[in-house]
Amino acid sequence: MRSSYIAMALGLALGVSSYAHAQSQREDTQPPSYWTPDLAIGADFGSDSMFRGQSQTRGKPGMTAQAVASLGPLYAGAIWMNRDYGKHDPTTAETDLLAGVSPSYGPFRFDFNALRVHFTHNASSDYWEYKAGAETDLPLGITAALNYYHSPNYYNAHTKENVYELTLDKPLNTKWSLSGSVGLARFTGHDAPNSYKWFDAGIDYHITPDLKAGLKYYTTTLGRADCAPANACHSRVVLELSWSTTLRSLLSKD
Repeated sequence: MRSSYIAMALGLALGVSSYAHAQSQREDTQPPSYWTPDLAIGADFGSDSMFRGQSQTRGKPGMTAQAVASLGPLYAGAIWMNRDYGKHDPTTAETDLLAGVSPSYGPFRFDFNALRVHFTHNASSDYWEYKAGAETDLPLGITAALNYYHSPNYYNAHTKENVYELTLDKPLNTKWSLSGSVGLARFTGHDAPNSYKWFDAGIDYHITPDLKAGLKYYTTTLGRADCAPANACHSRVVLELSWSTTLRSLLSKD
């Protein structure tokens, strides 16, 4: 079973790489500097760790660290997050390994990737997830993205996952910005978790170009009895601090 997922991931990577190569042959290709390798790094801290409207730390503080290498539209990297699902789940952290491509066509920016989710101290629940997304700029300075995620074996529990997500971002000025998302997560299979909708909206203050602080409101359509742990799904406001930069940006400051 695992070999079939690896084959799917390789197939996706080969397919999107071929697409990216074809795009590079167009007359309107990016300049040579577009293919300069780079490394994006970042860290997020929050009074809670949220994912698709649900707490991943039972209301406790969360941290995320990530590093993603890129070459033109091709990228690969890793994301680490602390986790706490309660005393009946041994998971203490999650590490996501991903590879993908993000080509552009006209006003649209696409994103296709394959992601392997690994749980520390609970590797039997590891699974693959695949993403297809498109982003574009709208009037009034709004950026909108529509994303689709699919897992053929969510949490390695014979459950299929299909997630649909719309995100919106709106800068107010050079310091303040608004963001939000709405999504639908559907699960099918024996003993599958409850399908649900989520919504979040927040405001960010950009302390520097690389550092921002924000407040975000999260809610879902799940009730207390639908969640594991029980306090993961109720509405809440989370304080967040995010830092991100690139190796190219750091070197240019010297």
